[in-house]
Amino acid sequence: IIEDNGIGRTKANEINAKKMKYHTSMGMSVTHDRIEKLKKINNLNTAYTIQDLLDENGNSLGTRVVLILPINKSDS
Repeated sequence: IIEDNGIGRTKANEINAKKMKYHTSMGMSVTHDRIEKLKKINNLNTAYTIQDLLDENGNSLGTRVVLILPINKSDS
């Protein structure tokens, strides 16, 4: 579990849109591709979720990413 207390994805997207940001982040795309390859190559049950953390008024409290990666125990 990876969690931060930043401004959240919605606000970050709003700021980047106003700046006409030309950089495209590849982090989640690369992570998604790697997880999909693990599923296919090793037939592993892997997954990830991204959760926007909100307070009771809907204000951002940050973001949580949950990665599910099985442990491979060898008999060596």
